[in-house]
Amino acid sequence: MPFDSLVPINDNIPQSLTQDLVTQVQNLHEQADALAGIHGELRSAAPILIQELDAIADAFRNFAQLMADARTADGAR
Repeated sequence: MPFDSLVPINDNIPQSLTQDLVTQVQNLHEQADALAGIHGELRSAAPILIQELDAIADAFRNFAQLMADARTADGAR
C-alpha cells in the first residue's frame, strides 16, 4: 500500500506538508528495513563472537595459571 494513500485528505493541510510527511514516512520505513538487516547480521554473528570471546578468556586463564605455576616453581628453588 503506498504511503500517500495512508495520509488523509484534509483541505487545511498544505499539499507540500503532506508530501513532506509522506517522504519522511518513506525514509523512516527504509531506515527500519536497514536496521532490521543489521539486526539479522548481528544475530547470526553472535555465536561466532561468543566462541571467540570464550577462546580469549581461556587463553587468559591459561596464562594466569602459567604465571602462578612459574611463581610457585621460582619459590621452591
